[in-house]
Amino acid sequence: MTRRIQLLMCLAFAFILSTEAHAQVFHVVASRTAVVREQSNRDADAIVRLQRGESAICQTDPAGDRPLQVDGFYRIQLRDGRMGWVSRFVVRAHDGAPPEFIPPSSVNAVEAQARAFHLQVGAPVGYVELFNEGYVVGYDPRLRIPAWVQYRVTAQQLASDLPRSDAFAADTRVHARGRAELTDYDVAADWEIWEAMGLLPARNPNDRGPMYARGHMAPARDLAYDVDVEASSYLLTNMAPQVHAGFNSGIWSSLERKVREWAAVRGDLTVIMGPVFQTSAALIEPPVEEDDRLLLSSESVVFAQPPTERQVLYNVVGARDVAVPTAFFKIVIDMHTLDDPDVIAFVVPHYRNPDSRTSTQRLAEMLVSVDEIELLTGLDVLTDLDADVETRVESAPATGVWRSSR
Repeated sequence: MTRRIQLLMCLAFAFILSTEAHAQVFHVVASRTAVVREQSNRDADAIVRLQRGESAICQTDPAGDRPLQVDGFYRIQLRDGRMGWVSRFVVRAHDGAPPEFIPPSSVNAVEAQARAFHLQVGAPVGYVELFNEGYVVGYDPRLRIPAWVQYRVTAQQLASDLPRSDAFAADTRVHARGRAELTDYDVAADWEIWEAMGLLPARNPNDRGPMYARGHMAPARDLAYDVDVEASSYLLTNMAPQVHAGFNSGIWSSLERKVREWAAVRGDLTVIMGPVFQTSAALIEPPVEEDDRLLLSSESVVFAQPPTERQVLYNVVGARDVAVPTAFFKIVIDMHTLDDPDVIAFVVPHYRNPDSRTSTQRLAEMLVSVDEIELLTGLDVLTDLDADVETRVESAPATGVWRSSR
C-alpha cells in the first residue's frame, strides 16, 4: 500500500511539474518592427525595438496558463535580461521557449525597396548604411551621428498627419561603442558646465530647458503617414545635437516646414541632409546680443603638436562624446524632371539665432551650391544622375528660395 501511494504521489508531482513548466514558458515574435517600452502604454519611454522575426520571452499571468497582458501590452524579457512591455498588435504570442533569431529574408526586400525609392538619385558611400522604410542613413560611428540622411517625400504622404510618438531610442543595429544613447543628451550636465564657468545665458537665467535637443535629420512630421515609420524617425541614428532655442525650434524647423510646403506644391522631392564641421576661421560670429555663445579663439587653445594654419573645433555631449556640428546642410531635389532637375541647397550655421526677419529672408543668405556642400563634407551626392546633369545642377546655387505656391 505504501509503495502504491508513493508511486501515485510521484506521478502527481511529475504531472504538476510538467504543467507548471508548460504554463510558464511563452514567447512573442515581432510581426513587424515593435517598440519595447518601459511601461504598458504608448506614452512610455522606448527601451529598444524588436525587428520583424525577433523574439522574446513572455511572462505568464498569475494563473500561469497564458501570457501576462496589461492594457493590450505583453510583459516580456529581452535576451539581454531587461524587462519591458510590447503592444500585442505588433507581435504574436506562442507556446514554448523563443527560437534563435534568424533575420527574415524580407529584410533584404526592405533594403531593396528603400534603396530604390529613397536613393533614386544615388547616395554617398563610405559610411555604415542603415535602411529604414521611411529613410536611409549613412552613419558615422566615430562621431556617433549620421554623416548623411536621405529620404523621399511626396504630397500624398504629407496628407496623413499621425500624432508624434516621441519614441526616442538608441539604435541597437549599431555596436554599443559606436552609438549614442539617450543619456548622452543630458540636460542637467550641460547646465552644470555653464554654471561652473559662470556663463548662464543672460536673458533667461531661469530657463532650465534643454540646451541641446535631439535634432531630427529626417523629420518625424514628414514620416507621419505610418505609425512604425514615424516612430523609426526617433532612432538616435537619425539625430544630431542641435541648439534647442533659436535653431532646432527656430531656423531648422522653419526649413523643415519649407520643404513640406514645397513637397505639397511640387508633389515629389528627395531630401538629403547632414552635419558640417567647419574650420574655426569659417565659423560665422553670432549677433552681438547673443552673449550666451562661446567663441574659442586659436590663442586660447594649446596643442601638443606643431601648429597649423587651420583647426576644426567642435563641442561634444554626453559620456560617449557625441559630436555637435558647427553647421548643417540640406539639399532638396525635385524628382519630376531628373533629366534637368530643380535643386536647392543650404548650409545653415549652427547657433542660437533670434533673427526677427522672415525665414525666407534668412534662408536666402544660406543658399549654396551642391559642390560647396561636397567640398565641406567630403560627400559625393546625386551620383546616379547623368554626369553632365550632375555637373550642371551641382555647380551653382539656386537663384532664390523656392516659392511655396505655384
